[in-house]
This record gives sequence, C-alpha cells and structure tokens, in this order.
Amino acid sequence: MKYKENIKQVAALHPDYLGFIFWEPSKRYFEGVIPELPKKIKKVGVFVDASQEEILQKIDFLPPSAGVRTAPCARRLRPRSGAACS
Repeated sequence: MKYKENIKQVAALHPDYLGFIFWEPSKRYFEGVIPELPKKIKKVGVFVDASQEEILQKIDFLPPSAGVRTAPCARRLRPRSGAACS
C-alpha cells in the first residue's frame, strides 16, 4: 500500500492484513503516517536495515518467515510473530 486514499478504500473491504514497503529505494515505498485503521486489520511491512524501534512503531505483525538477523531483535519482535533468527 502506498497511497493514503487507496489504503482507506482497501481498508473498507475489511482485509485481515495491509502490507507496506518501508524500504526507500522501492517505487512502492510508503512515506508518512499510516492512516488510522480498524484494529482487526494488521499492518505488515517490508524493511531493510531498519531499527527495532522503527519496525515496532509501524507494524502490528511480523510474519514467521521474516528474516530477523540478530538474537536481541528476534526476542523483541517474536511476541508479535513467532519469527525466528537467521
């Protein structure tokens, strides 16, 4: 999801998840604040070399297949996902 109006339109369809790209070089990069979403819609994201704080501020769910590369990061994010360290 990139455009705020599109995010609102898709959210009106009540999906389980909405995905965002938080890697700036991507043409799908989402910049700004994610609009308020119903609590049942989980926010997921793609990050590259992001800090733990940035990840935790922006998303609700980290897929188990996510490549978490450090043990401290994995321990902190695991409650949201079950993600394993790589």
